[in-house]
Amino acid sequence: MTRRMYLNVRSGPGTRYRVIGASRPGSLVILACKKQGTNVLGNNRWYKLADRKAYVSARFVRNLGAVPWC
Repeated sequence: MTRRMYLNVRSGPGTRYRVIGASRPGSLVILACKKQGTNVLGNNRWYKLADRKAYVSARFVRNLGAVPWC
């Protein structure tokens, strides 16, 4: 679940990747796996979305279960 702000959806696991979309605050996103990427406010974990080749920073996602490494 995304936190209290719009969440940038990026083409790769880092802030240097292109923004390809956004998720609304409080929306559910299905996570496929996690990777290390650019550090965002002390957290360098990024989640790959299950429905497309896109990533979101773990810093702004409330994880509801275990996510495997990619």
